[in-house]
Amino acid sequence: MIYRRPRTALWQCRYRLPDGTWHRLSTGCKDADTAAERAISLAQQGALRHEIGLPSKRVLFGTLAQEAQADIQRIRSQGSGKVVYRDYEVVMDRYLIPFFGRLSFEQITPDVLRDFDGWRVSKIGRPPKASTLRTHASAFNRVVEIARHRGLLPVSKPAPALTIKGRPGEARPSFTQPEIDHLLAFMPQWIHRGRLSLEQVIRPLLRDYVEFLLYTGIRHGTEARGIRWQHLQWHTEGDHKYLRVWVSGGDCFRPALPVLYAACSARVLFRPRRNNDGRLSQSLLVSYLLAFRRYNISITVTEITKRQLTIRIFGPPASNA
Repeated sequence: MIYRRPRTALWQCRYRLPDGTWHRLSTGCKDADTAAERAISLAQQGALRHEIGLPSKRVLFGTLAQEAQADIQRIRSQGSGKVVYRDYEVVMDRYLIPFFGRLSFEQITPDVLRDFDGWRVSKIGRPPKASTLRTHASAFNRVVEIARHRGLLPVSKPAPALTIKGRPGEARPSFTQPEIDHLLAFMPQWIHRGRLSLEQVIRPLLRDYVEFLLYTGIRHGTEARGIRWQHLQWHTEGDHKYLRVWVSGGDCFRPALPVLYAACSARVLFRPRRNNDGRLSQSLLVSYLLAFRRYNISITVTEITKRQLTIRIFGPPASNA
C-alpha cells in the first residue's frame, strides 16, 4: 500500500509483517509506479529481516547514541549520575558517533571494530591506555543497551564489543615523605610573607587546605571542592574523639583516611592563626562562626557538626550561603 503525505512529493509505503505488526517507510520516489515497485521490495526485505530475527528497519548508530546521551544528561540533571557519565558523552561525540554514526548494528562487524581501533590510535596520536579503553567500551555498551531496549538488537544475537586490552596506566606522581616534611615546615613561615591584603587572607587558607588534603587523603578538585560542613562527624573510639570527614566519590559518599589522620584534620580546621604581627587570629572554623553572626545566625561548634549545613568548608561563606 502506498500513499502520499501532505507537503511532500515522495510516496510512502505501509506493509504488514507475518506477526501482524504494521510498518511505514518512505519509498524515496516521486513517481507512483516506481514507488509501488519500491514498496514491494521494502515489504519483502522487512519480511526477510523478520524471519531471520533482525529488526524490520535499520536505525543508525548515531541516532541511538544521541538517545544514550539524552538519557545520560537526564540522569545527571537529577544529580544521580556518576562523574564518568560526562566522559561517556565526550567519547560518543569525539569517537563513537564520528566513526559508527552512519552504520547500523548489523553493519558493525569484527573488521569494522578493528578499523575503529586503528582510526582511534591515529586520532589520539598514541595507543590508548587500558583505562581509556574501558571508558570507551562502557560508553559503547550504553548505546547497545538502548538498541536492545528498542528491540533493534535481538537478545539471542551477540552484541559487538570494543576491546579493553591496552597498556596499563601509570601511577600519578605524588609527594615523597621528605618533600612533605619540607612543605609542612616551610608553610608556617611562608603564610606571613604575603604583602598584599589578598595574600594575607589566601595564604593561611591555602596552608589549611594543603594540610587538610595531606592528613585525609582527599583528592584536590572535585572531592575537596564539594566538602561542606554537613560532611563532618564526630567519631569516638575508646577514650579518643576524632573528626570523620565524608567525601563524595561521584555516586556515593565514603569516609576519608582512618580517623587517626582525621584528628590531624580537626586540628587544621580548629587551629588558631597568627597575624603578621604575631597576634592570634581566628581559625578557619571561627571565621565561619563570625561570618554567620554577620548574618544574625547564632551557632556553636557542636551545632556545626550536627546541623546539615550546606556551606563549603574551603570557600567564602557569603558565596556559599
